[in-house]
Amino acid sequence: MDDCGRPDRQVFDPASRAYPAAAPFEFTISTKVQQHTGAASRGACIGGGAAAFRIAENWQILGDVSGCKMTDFGANLSGDSLTYLIGPRWTANPAERWTPYAQVLFGGMTLTHEEIDPAKRAQLEAIAAPEGSKLGFADHGRYSRHSEITRFGASAAAGVDVKLTDAIAMRVADLEYLHSWNSSLNGIDYSNSLRFSAGLVLRFGTW
Repeated sequence: MDDCGRPDRQVFDPASRAYPAAAPFEFTISTKVQQHTGAASRGACIGGGAAAFRIAENWQILGDVSGCKMTDFGANLSGDSLTYLIGPRWTANPAERWTPYAQVLFGGMTLTHEEIDPAKRAQLEAIAAPEGSKLGFADHGRYSRHSEITRFGASAAAGVDVKLTDAIAMRVADLEYLHSWNSSLNGIDYSNSLRFSAGLVLRFGTW
């Protein structure tokens, strides 16, 4: 009781709030370098992205939507790859400083090629020049060819994170094998590839 006869009031102290040691939700900001190993493959594919929900102490459900730009395609040919995968991830010692993990994901892969016809573009520019106009976005399809395929895919990966603070961890390394079925586009085989990634992991619910 206080001096006025009223019960003592409880003062909430934010520092006393109990947070879980293992983050309920994680979002990864990472750079991924993907190397295709099939026939006629060239260069690497560079991009990134992922998110994970914890469903038990050592288990997460991971959703990975990653896009990347293909390199070494030459002056008039470009390519992009988009993977969208989901599946379980097992994490050892999720509350400790070092957290190794392994995962198996399933989903799909979309591959895109675009080839520019420089002669056709020059011809269209020459036609437009006397009128004082330039080619715009609407004209792009008149001098380019777009090819795309979407196939079922799966991946298996292992990696390790190191905790920096309650909210941030560093993805030291993640090595992943990806396979997609019947993924050949314009004579290039994209069925098998290896992907390496590293970056920052934002952990929510632990602070």
